[in-house]
Amino acid sequence: MMPLFLFRIASLPLVLFVLLRSIVVDAQPVPRVVGTVRDGVTGAPISGAVVSLLDADRVMQRRTVTGTRGEYRLERTVRSTRMQLLRLGFRPREIVLPSVVSRDTTVDVMMERLPNLLDGMRVTARAACPTRADTPVAFSLWEQARSALLAAVVTRESQSVTLRRYSFDRETNGERATRMTVVTDSATGTMASFTAALTPAGFVRNGFVRDSADDRVYFGPDAEVLLSDAFLDGYCMQLAKTDPVHPERVGVRFTPARRRTDRVEIDGTLWIDSARRSLSHIDYEYLVPDARLRALRPGGQVVFGDMPNGSILIDHWSMRLAGFVMESVPGVPSLTVRSGRRAEVSGGAAKRFVSVINETGGALAEARWRDSTQWRGRFGSLLLRVLPDSTQSLAGRELRLSRSPYRARIDSTGHARFAELIAGPYEVFLADERLRAIGLELAVPVPGAVRRGDSLNASVRVPTAESFVTERCQRAKQWRDGDRPLLLIRIMSETGNPVEGARVSIAWESAAGGWQDAARDYTTGADGVATYCASAAAVGRLARISARMRNADPGVFDVQFGGSLQMVPLVVRPQN
Repeated sequence: MMPLFLFRIASLPLVLFVLLRSIVVDAQPVPRVVGTVRDGVTGAPISGAVVSLLDADRVMQRRTVTGTRGEYRLERTVRSTRMQLLRLGFRPREIVLPSVVSRDTTVDVMMERLPNLLDGMRVTARAACPTRADTPVAFSLWEQARSALLAAVVTRESQSVTLRRYSFDRETNGERATRMTVVTDSATGTMASFTAALTPAGFVRNGFVRDSADDRVYFGPDAEVLLSDAFLDGYCMQLAKTDPVHPERVGVRFTPARRRTDRVEIDGTLWIDSARRSLSHIDYEYLVPDARLRALRPGGQVVFGDMPNGSILIDHWSMRLAGFVMESVPGVPSLTVRSGRRAEVSGGAAKRFVSVINETGGALAEARWRDSTQWRGRFGSLLLRVLPDSTQSLAGRELRLSRSPYRARIDSTGHARFAELIAGPYEVFLADERLRAIGLELAVPVPGAVRRGDSLNASVRVPTAESFVTERCQRAKQWRDGDRPLLLIRIMSETGNPVEGARVSIAWESAAGGWQDAARDYTTGADGVATYCASAAAVGRLARISARMRNADPGVFDVQFGGSLQMVPLVVRPQN
């Protein structure tokens, strides 16, 4: 029998040969298909065209999107035999590739501009969709739109980009936004600016809303959803009515082929800018079975943006979400029907359903590619004139907009400018680390609302912590000439929420070593705040502050009064 070590030595050259051969093969340059796509009439480069390499069975092998100068570059596989080109506003093209695949191939292409985006096409009738005179034209326009939707998908697949985005939630009263929260994030990679959360087939099969025991979740369509065959099979197409404000836009309306009451579908329109030959936006409404919800018109919008390098990304999107919540009716007792014969007054308050309309959405702030190409979104701005709330100068202080990442410095003229703002209402406050430590913002509403693409100029009086405490003391008639703001007390629960109705008392250390109660107690409001003002004689004295409320252990805090305002956080804990 041959020794084992001789077998290993004999096999080693073969292993080295295989490894070296693999390295040589991998080092060989991959053949590419390169070229430029141009308008067949003007010769101008065409950006945003989808270039795909197909095999003999028309299965896609590689694809990309042409850049600003109409250029494209694709690695060619051995199976690639044809090249397909698609661009909204141009007739599709297919080209047979040269059979030689061992070297780069240059294929420059001229595309024929369609004289009319509304040219009809032959379509296969769908049994679930009614026969309409505009069906051929609608499907022709939809196919044009699908080429642009495909460009949006291919952009995500083939181009590494760094994105900076904003997301927002607006609370409304049904007519206008009353409160808003904004957050921002950034990411790098091959990605879309915003995408749908479920698969296209899932949307068509189950609808665009998911209900759970606690809430209702709405979903919106993106490019992949509208591009899918599943969506085309589940929805019917027709031409939309012309928008008189934007006559250059043409639209395809899509409606569900079969309405079902066990799911929520959408009725929408995909709009195309015929002058720019590009996607404009999608408007849609949710077809909810509940007539009360339908009256609130829940729906949304997706707006597309053409990037300078031919990419297509979602510029911004929004959804209008509607629902009902149960609330108590103040001062009205509830009625309980006993045995179906008579109504009796029960101890609780009456309940009623109240409609709630919220808006949620996002906006792309910036996109940057590796070749230094950049794009910036369109936003609003705010120039605030900060009125003095006291004799204290606010120059150099930082202003912040509540529930958002926006910050600005007050200049020497008393102005502060905020840029890149999501449209909506805002509240502003002075940054103060003392207040942040007790979880308090002294925010005041900004007059008016910021609009996309516009600048809002407004004047606002922003309180300081000192002026806030002084005003509270004066309003409660706890202020005498010569007093100064000394304490801002905030009572909170263990979870950090403000406690309303807590009774706050202050006791002074006496000369004999005991504690002497102050003249009065204080009760916290909804913000959990109690304030204390006193004369300069209190400076330097030791005080004990305690907070009491029903079914909770008292919170106690000792403080040495200084010459400036002090913040006192007190936590009350439930009794065991």
